[in-house]
Amino acid sequence: MGMENPWRYSQPIDPEVVRKTPSFTTLPVRINKRQDVANEATTRALREWDEALRDGLAARALISFSDLGNLGAFAYPEANPEKLNILTYLTDLGMLHDDGYEAMDMDTARTEHRELGLLFDPIKQHQPSLNTRAPQIKKLVSQILLEATAIDRDLAMYMFDMYNKGWLAVAGEDKKWRFDSVEEYQAYRRNDFGATAFWAMTEFAVGIRLSADDRKLIEPVMEPIEKAVIWTNDYWSFDREYYEASVNGNRIVNVVEVIRRCGNLSIDDAKTRARELLINTEQTYIRNKQILYANNPSLSFELKRWVEVVGAIVGGTHYWASSAPRHRSRANEEKNMAKPADEHMLDVSEEQNDSSEETNTPGCSVVSDSSTQHTGETELSDYKSPSNEPQDVPKAGTGLGSEKKNRPPRGRDGKLCHKQMESPQIPELGWYKPSNSALQAPIDYICGMLSKGVRSTLIDALNYWLKVDETKLETVKELIGFLHNASLILDDIEDCSPRRRGLPATHVLFGHSQAINSANYMFVHAVQATRRFRNPQAVDILLEELENLYLGQSWDLRWKYNITCPSIDEYTNMIDSKTGGMFRLLLRLIQAEAGPENGHACNQGPGFPHLDRLTTLFGRFFQIRDDYMNLCDSSYAEQKGNCEDLDEGKFSYPIVYCAEKHPDFKALISGVFRQRPTSATMSVQPLPTEIKQYVVEVLGSSGTFQHCVDHLIHLERLILETIGEIEDATQETNPVLRLLLQKLSVEQS
Repeated sequence: MGMENPWRYSQPIDPEVVRKTPSFTTLPVRINKRQDVANEATTRALREWDEALRDGLAARALISFSDLGNLGAFAYPEANPEKLNILTYLTDLGMLHDDGYEAMDMDTARTEHRELGLLFDPIKQHQPSLNTRAPQIKKLVSQILLEATAIDRDLAMYMFDMYNKGWLAVAGEDKKWRFDSVEEYQAYRRNDFGATAFWAMTEFAVGIRLSADDRKLIEPVMEPIEKAVIWTNDYWSFDREYYEASVNGNRIVNVVEVIRRCGNLSIDDAKTRARELLINTEQTYIRNKQILYANNPSLSFELKRWVEVVGAIVGGTHYWASSAPRHRSRANEEKNMAKPADEHMLDVSEEQNDSSEETNTPGCSVVSDSSTQHTGETELSDYKSPSNEPQDVPKAGTGLGSEKKNRPPRGRDGKLCHKQMESPQIPELGWYKPSNSALQAPIDYICGMLSKGVRSTLIDALNYWLKVDETKLETVKELIGFLHNASLILDDIEDCSPRRRGLPATHVLFGHSQAINSANYMFVHAVQATRRFRNPQAVDILLEELENLYLGQSWDLRWKYNITCPSIDEYTNMIDSKTGGMFRLLLRLIQAEAGPENGHACNQGPGFPHLDRLTTLFGRFFQIRDDYMNLCDSSYAEQKGNCEDLDEGKFSYPIVYCAEKHPDFKALISGVFRQRPTSATMSVQPLPTEIKQYVVEVLGSSGTFQHCVDHLIHLERLILETIGEIEDATQETNPVLRLLLQKLSVEQS
């Protein structure tokens, strides 16, 4: 290959040993030298799953163990021991999660998967289903991802993001059951398989972050490799999936089944064809790799190493899968089941249950060229249930979430909306209750915007300690969501802000009066929601913290409109009332619902002041971070505009600190802010870019931005210390909260 040795942590498996197994891969097989670490990780995954869920699954699960070696050692051959431990654990957790579906009906399983994805993606507003295992699984995943950030924060956070977006969020979507070609199936299956997440995990393993240019350059190599990874898993798992389908009536999501249906082949012929496609795909990878090297003689060593490692991953996982108990044991037990009868049954039931759709036609293609091959799934209706009744496909939106009672309805994308109350009739006066559509429109708009979701995630995290019933916790989330969105509408009006989260502000679209009216109604609804709490003090708690919110906002507005710069202490006090008040409110409402009768340390004894301190610190951290990012982060510019706080004349934390520590700056900022409008009725014009750039340069050269980073790191460490104190008091770890803080951290690895 004309390059230094790419193999640091793996060793080859003798080809003669490989040939003694059913494996037919044409690629080299390598295994991580620290298989003992992978085995320890699998053992840990089984133990912690059992401790957290106590569902008996760990005792019967078939995951990474095999006589040939641990799957993690083959899938991550070039991971160092620390990373191998994390990646094997995460892989096994994913398999345990999938295996848990076997004990559920399809709709419940899909609901749980979607719930887990939504818990990890707080930007998506949703209405959770109750009594799923998602919170327990989330805690396990959060802990292992937290351990990953201690090794390589940047790659770990990227892996975290892709684990959610590239697997949880997409694999939990509604299944597609009919494909007309292998290409169509592959386009679907790469998401269902979680290819994006797997490659992110591989990047973490190898220690390389591929750039957009890197991905484009190696695309001819990665395309066949990605197909080979997915189809290898499909090929070796087909017998098990076929057996489970014949027993349970499940549909098969598998390349072999797509080939069978599209080519009208027997199962044996379809498997032979799939085998040929796999070999051709591996050979395409080898040819394209050689072309890549020949055309790019200056290709970096790290990129060459990546190309070699992904080939070894395919060879190794193929070798493991060929004899893994996970794929073969149950299928082998039923080896004598009547295939011809079952195959005929599949085709008959397909005609009976899919009569409204087109049946397989000669035009349904199985591609011969490995660079364009794709796979397919068998439908539930292809198989008979034990009662010989065809199994219906659950409709989207059904399941646990649809059975909730006495819960406010939600609109599209799960956002909270209002129930249209039945209009009272007074015939003699001709009065009836009018439609709420005008009131609702601004509410739908603001609730439909993407959100950081920090408050919702914080509520979930706090509940690992407070242990409030999920239904009651949802009431807290709904209430906080309404208060937060109402405050955003009013803040944008008071700040003369034309944008919110990358979209026009609510008042820009609906007018000031209509926006204010809807925001006020949201506060009314929040009070109504509080009355559903069992604790009679809940309304008093709400009103007390609302008063604090308004007090904090009043000083923020006064400084702005009088162009008066507060001291650092005054600004911090404002944060504690305004931003901290919202965090304090959600904590107090959860505590009110938890009550002291459960004897939990968080509700009586030393845990309580720790939690109060936690929310205060978190409020300061969140607001100062927001102020800092507004002036420094490009993503904020996309959402709110470039340095929008300067356009608003806002005395944010960086401005306040610089003015106090560098008095000469006060005159400059006062002069800049005097150019801003002081009335919400005046049109808003952004400051000239040159002025913003100059202010930002002054903040940078004065050391203000560096102080902000240092102060945020200090607050973060205080928060971590407080979390540790609460964990000690409650004997309950909280990796979800720690991971949330890690995602918000400004400290670089």
